[in-house]
Amino acid sequence: YIPDFAGIDKFEGRIMHSHDFRNAREFTGQKILLIGSSYSAEDIALQLFKFGAEHITISYRTNKIGFKWPEKIHEVPLLTEMEGKTCYFKDGSSGEYDAIILCTGYQHHFPFMPSELTLQNGNLFNLPNLYRNLQWHGVTDDKIDASGRLFYMGMQNEFYTFTMFMMQG
Repeated sequence: YIPDFAGIDKFEGRIMHSHDFRNAREFTGQKILLIGSSYSAEDIALQLFKFGAEHITISYRTNKIGFKWPEKIHEVPLLTEMEGKTCYFKDGSSGEYDAIILCTGYQHHFPFMPSELTLQNGNLFNLPNLYRNLQWHGVTDDKIDASGRLFYMGMQNEFYTFTMFMMQG
């Protein structure tokens, strides 16, 4: 999901979705704004902290995550508008940022696969048809079976996502 904020099309820094986040090292020494307050924002904020981002701000829509964050991470109410590199928030505060990462959710989509092999999931801890949340085991006679050769990496999305992704890899 890509939200629309006033001035987003003229932001003078980098904007990306959490779906495209790969490496926190590229943000070392930068001021980063995360929009969203769920698992992706939590995971990415801690990765950014670990790899030396100068400052990390998490902008929430309804509720703070509420952790006792390290000194470089803090939470503010929802972003309202942007001008240049300056972002303004619902509580009247503002800050300058080098990059914005949208942690606003996404839908899994597999248009290249037969529907019989596609996961139909929401926010689930244990996904149906996956052995250990990884290997497809749809073996009924009336469905396509991948014979144990299909793996869904990183599909469980309830907690510790980056840690789990590294373990599965």
